[in-house]
Amino acid sequence: MLALLVLSICNLFALSATAQVAIQGGTVHTVSGDVIEGGTVLVSADGKIEAVGKSGAITVPGAYKKIDASGKIVTPGLFDAYTTIGLVEIWAVRASRHTSSGPGHFNASHLAAESLNRRSANLPIQREGGVTDVVIIPEGGVIQGQAAHISLAGEAVFAATITPSVAMVMRLGSRAASTLGTSRGGVLATLRQVYQDARFYQANKTKYNERRSRDLSAPAGDLDALSKTFERGLPVMFLVDQAGDIEAALAFAKAQDIAPVIVGGAEAWMVRDQLAAAKVPVITNPLYNLPSDFEELGSRADNAALLAQAGVPVILSTFESHNVRKLRQIAGNAVRAGLDYDSALRAITLEPATAMGAGATHGSLEKGKVANIVIWSGDPLEFSSRVEVMMIQGKEVSLENRQQALFERYKKLERRGPPAKKATSEEAAKDSKSKESERD
Repeated sequence: MLALLVLSICNLFALSATAQVAIQGGTVHTVSGDVIEGGTVLVSADGKIEAVGKSGAITVPGAYKKIDASGKIVTPGLFDAYTTIGLVEIWAVRASRHTSSGPGHFNASHLAAESLNRRSANLPIQREGGVTDVVIIPEGGVIQGQAAHISLAGEAVFAATITPSVAMVMRLGSRAASTLGTSRGGVLATLRQVYQDARFYQANKTKYNERRSRDLSAPAGDLDALSKTFERGLPVMFLVDQAGDIEAALAFAKAQDIAPVIVGGAEAWMVRDQLAAAKVPVITNPLYNLPSDFEELGSRADNAALLAQAGVPVILSTFESHNVRKLRQIAGNAVRAGLDYDSALRAITLEPATAMGAGATHGSLEKGKVANIVIWSGDPLEFSSRVEVMMIQGKEVSLENRQQALFERYKKLERRGPPAKKATSEEAAKDSKSKESERD
């Protein structure tokens, strides 16, 4: 209830200053459809997209604010599906890190949204990279908790919770085995028991609460939260890299009737046909192209390209907290490694929105969708391009941030005194001899 109340308040805040807007003349990448040269996007007063099409085919009412996008690129806001933004300020300062789910192994009831710092100075910095939406992830244990969809909207309050629970996050493989002190197979056996107990709890809540049932492998609150994933309900993000672990995740998901999403997937290209057949999305980063441990021996830069060619829904992520703004550079590197351009743009807009249950409202420029729109100076996947205008929920948001303010401050900082005089050759020689004497 608290999360829903926060959602309502934040949405009201974000929509309070919307206006009717017409973005005209730009190259419009709808993502879900055609690229429209010389297109127009109309934004209604309720923060939704009213119309998208060729400029000559759309009548713009006189009351609309006109934004000339001629020579510019217009895209949906970018969407990073796996981040810890707003959960950590300074990694070296423990008091500012709030990613952990706690000491337990099974933390299904933990909501990352409840740890979000909506006034974090880091949030406006990431908007400068064209990012309007993110998913924030809890960390810790084998079942890490529930991820949340966050909008980087607002000025005084920089983020709004759109949906407090969009996925359950679980870890398999050697890291999970190390956490439980067992093997890969031991992790799966433990998770099967947890799911069995979750189903038992749903059918026997009264008996359990009256202490008339057997002991269960996890707290009641976590078992109750886990039931959200039953019957392919809440998606489950499986953190896995090795091909064998991906196959195990697919088999476990099928047996438990849950909807899997693969995260990391360094060796996903090896099992791309199985992933494509099951229509399972893979969240990956093309820059993770060298193995950092034995689970990633098959890492390669064209992982995303091979997956997309096989028909796997590909999602690109930074997996970051403070460099989410580099999402477009991640996509650009995927294109360099063979991913086609349209798929790369889709992988940072519509695909993550769809996988996180927001595809009907976010991720593309279509009539009726939320007006998260970015106007770029040039190709958004080119490093030299810049965001010129950003709209979130139909409201034009500021691109100012703390880093920019500090840059401007110190660029123009006045001297507090005259510049130091240049030393004469005699003074320089004397100083050099003095330093040599001190060393001796």
